[in-house]
Amino acid sequence: MVFFHHFIPNQGVYSYVNIGYIFSEMHIGVTLFFVLSGFLIHNRYNKFSEINFTTYWKYFSARIARIFPVFFILTTFTFVYNYFFDKSDHGLLGKNLALWILNVSLLKGFFSGLNFSGIAQSWSLTVEFSFYALAPLLFFKSRNFFFYFTVSVFLFFLGYTLVFIFNKYPLHGFFGDSKFILSYSFFGRSMEFFAGCFLSSKLESFQSRNERMNLDTFLGLFFIILTIYVLSLLRIPMVYGVHSFWGTIINNIILPVFVFIFFRGLILEKTLVSRLFSSSFFQLLGKSSYVFYLIHVGFIEKILSHYVNHNLFFLFILLNIISIGIYLGIEEPLNSRTKQWLQKINFSTFRLK
Repeated sequence: MVFFHHFIPNQGVYSYVNIGYIFSEMHIGVTLFFVLSGFLIHNRYNKFSEINFTTYWKYFSARIARIFPVFFILTTFTFVYNYFFDKSDHGLLGKNLALWILNVSLLKGFFSGLNFSGIAQSWSLTVEFSFYALAPLLFFKSRNFFFYFTVSVFLFFLGYTLVFIFNKYPLHGFFGDSKFILSYSFFGRSMEFFAGCFLSSKLESFQSRNERMNLDTFLGLFFIILTIYVLSLLRIPMVYGVHSFWGTIINNIILPVFVFIFFRGLILEKTLVSRLFSSSFFQLLGKSSYVFYLIHVGFIEKILSHYVNHNLFFLFILLNIISIGIYLGIEEPLNSRTKQWLQKINFSTFRLK
C-alpha cells in the first residue's frame, strides 16, 4: 500500500472515483503497521515481572539489533549516493556530517525540516522507537482501554505543549507545528499503537468466545477500503486527505478501530485471507518487508528505474526480490550477531564508585 502511495500507477478519473487520489491515500498502510507493531510488541513483552535496567536493556537491545544494523548500512549508502549523484537532494545530503548523525540516530524524526532527509520514509522509525522506549512502562501491569486512551490524550497535549515551546525557535522545525505532531510523531499517533496493545491484552477473552461468525476479517477489510475512499474525497491537489481536519480524525482515531477488527479476524478466523497471509511465501515477504520499506524509495529504486526498468510493477517485484536477498544475506545474520553482542554488555562495570 505504501509503495503504491509513493508511486501512483494511474491518475485517471473514472466516474466518481479518482484513481490517483485513491492510491495517494494508501499511506494508511503505515497505520496498519503501527497497530500491528503495538500488537506484536505487547504480545511478546507484556509479561514483565519487574522493570529494572537489566530487563529493560535486554528488551531494548533486541529492538536495536532488529532495526539499526541494516538501517545504518542503507542510510550511509544513501548519503554516499546523494553526495556523488544527487547533490540537489535537500541541499545538504552527503555533505553534512551532523545530518548523517541525526539520520542514523533517528533523531531527525523530531525535526519537521529534516524528517524526510536521508531515507525519506524512515521518519516512521522515529515514531516506532518512541513507542519501543515507552512500551515496557505501559506493559508492567494489565492495562485497560481507559488507560491507553488516557495516555494517548496526555501524549497529544504533551506534543502540543512542545510545539508551543519550540515553534518560536526555528531549529530546522524541531517540534515545529501541529501538522507535524499529528502526522509524523508518536505524540499524535500513539492511539494506533495502543489499539494493537489493547487487542493483545484482550486476545484471551476473544479466543474463549465460541459464537464467532467469521465476519471480523471481511468487515474490517471493508471499512479499511472505505476509509481510503473517504480520505480520497477529502483530498485536494497537493494536499492529502489525511492532512485535513476530518482526515486526521479518521486516520489517527477511527481507522485504528477498523484495523483492530481486521487483525482480530486474521488471528481468530480461518478465512482465505488468513490462510494466504500465513503461507510460507507471505511469511518470507513479511520478514523481508523491513528491507523493502527501507529501499522502495531511495538510491536502489533510483538505480533500478534508471538502468534496469522503470515499469512500476516490474520495479515492485524486483525490489521484493532484492529485499529478500538483503534480509537473508545481511539483515538476519546481523540481527542475530548484534543482539548477542549487545546483551553481553555488563553495565555494572560502568558504575561510579
